[in-house]
Amino acid sequence: MTALARQMIEGGSWVVEASLCQTSNWLQSGGTGCDPEAATGLGDVGARQSTVQSAWGTVRYLRPPEQMEQTPAHWERPPPVLGSDELAWQ
Repeated sequence: MTALARQMIEGGSWVVEASLCQTSNWLQSGGTGCDPEAATGLGDVGARQSTVQSAWGTVRYLRPPEQMEQTPAHWERPPPVLGSDELAWQ
């Protein structure tokens, strides 16, 4: 947001580094409780992780930061072995 505001005032392009976990924390807090200037790393991601068994062993991943009632985000299946799916247009 700071980069967009600066672009509107000063013009030009701005490089932004963002943390998916910090963004998730910010969304979960309703847009409060996170200081964007102080966000320096992942923080505690344990509460936002899930695991699934796959051909690669146990896979840990971050769940989507938000859920919608009518269209819940989810993984249909774990990651497959490379080359195990039949080639087809979806």
